[in-house]
Amino acid sequence: MVNTNTNKPPVNTNTPICPAGAVLAAVGQMQYFKAQATDPQNDTPLTYTFNWGDTAAPQDVTAALGSLAIGSHSWSPAGIYQVTSTAKDPGGNTSFVSNA
Repeated sequence: MVNTNTNKPPVNTNTPICPAGAVLAAVGQMQYFKAQATDPQNDTPLTYTFNWGDTAAPQDVTAALGSLAIGSHSWSPAGIYQVTSTAKDPGGNTSFVSNA
């Protein structure tokens, strides 16, 4: 069998960040994070997965290529949480995990 698939995974260009640079939140207060990626073949849409760094299920957000994906989450109990994201193209290729 010969695999001629040349489709490449998306590349995260922006790691999830808080709007306005907020890094502190009250327990239970909803926070919004954004991510953006590029795809070498310009495949669209991309599905972004936000991992919230707690026991909650990751959140999938679909966005057109070049658009921001915005995820939202609140945390409880108080603590320090590392938020990361990945991007997946329609062919199922997934990017590396973003920095926290």
